[in-house]
Amino acid sequence: MKRLIAAAFFSLLAAHSVQAADSGNTVTPTWTGSSDITKRIDAGEAFDPVIVGAPDIDAFIKDGKLARGSRVDIASTGVGMAVDDRCGCVVVV
Repeated sequence: MKRLIAAAFFSLLAAHSVQAADSGNTVTPTWTGSSDITKRIDAGEAFDPVIVGAPDIDAFIKDGKLARGSRVDIASTGVGMAVDDRCGCVVVV
């Protein structure tokens, strides 16, 4: 089984890779960035599942590179930023 997985999902899926390997399946995860995954899929590289951000999945489905109806949301994330009020920083949003 060859997986293309965005590096941001490493910790989430490392345990799953071990479980799949324990089942007797050969697992070859490729931890890389989303832009590299896009290049690989655009170049026609074969893979089993691809795990990447939802907007990328939707674009691959729209382009016919992934099967319609196969998207499953497996995680959600938020990114935040804060500063110490003593730093004198100006936060621009």
